[in-house]
Amino acid sequence: MKLIGIIDYQMSNLYSVCKAIEQVNAVPKIISNPEELKTISKIILPGVGSFDSAIHSLQKKNFIEPLKTYIKNGMPFLGICLGFQLLMQNSEEGKLEGLGIIQGKVKKFDKHLVRNIPHIGWNSIQITNEKSPLWVDFNTNLWFYFIHSYYVCLDNKNIESAFVKYGNLNFTVAISLDNIMAVQFHPEKSSQSGLTILKNFTKMS
Repeated sequence: MKLIGIIDYQMSNLYSVCKAIEQVNAVPKIISNPEELKTISKIILPGVGSFDSAIHSLQKKNFIEPLKTYIKNGMPFLGICLGFQLLMQNSEEGKLEGLGIIQGKVKKFDKHLVRNIPHIGWNSIQITNEKSPLWVDFNTNLWFYFIHSYYVCLDNKNIESAFVKYGNLNFTVAISLDNIMAVQFHPEKSSQSGLTILKNFTKMS
C-alpha cells in the first residue's frame, strides 16, 4: 500500500485526513519532524486556522525550508484549505510571508460580493484544466465542502484547474503545477468526490 505523509504542525484535523487516506487504500504517516520528509515520496499539507499562526507554527517546527526543498525537488504535494493558501506569497489575514512557492496572494472576501462570510458548506466547482491529475477518471459529481473566509488570487491563472462561483465572485479553488496540487475545499469532508481527489493524488509519481 502507498505511504502518504501528512504534515503535523498543530493547525489541522489530522484524524479526518488520515481516515480519508485509509479509505482510498493508502497508509497515512504523520510527519512531525522535517527530517522525516526524506523518507516519504508524497505529502499532504492540510490546515485550518489563521495564516500567520500556521506560518509561525511551521517556522517553530523548522518545516519551512525542508518543505520548500521537498516541493522544488519535484515530490508530489497536496495542499488542503489553509495548506493551499500557505503556498502563496502573503495574505491579507496577516503580516508574515507565505511559502512563496506560488505567485499570488490570499484575499479576504468582500462582503459586497458574497452572501456570507465565511463561505461554509457545499458548492459546485467548474473545472478549467481537465488534464490536471486531480480530475483523472473523475466520474463523481463536482460538489465539495468548503469552510473559509479568505481566498487565493493567482498571478498566473494558467495553473488554475478549477474555480467556484460564490455570490458575485469567481475564485480559484484548485491548482495544478507539475508536482504541486492544491485545493481550497476539504476533500476529506467531501464524500466520494473528495475521496476521488485523494485517490488521484496517491497515484501521482
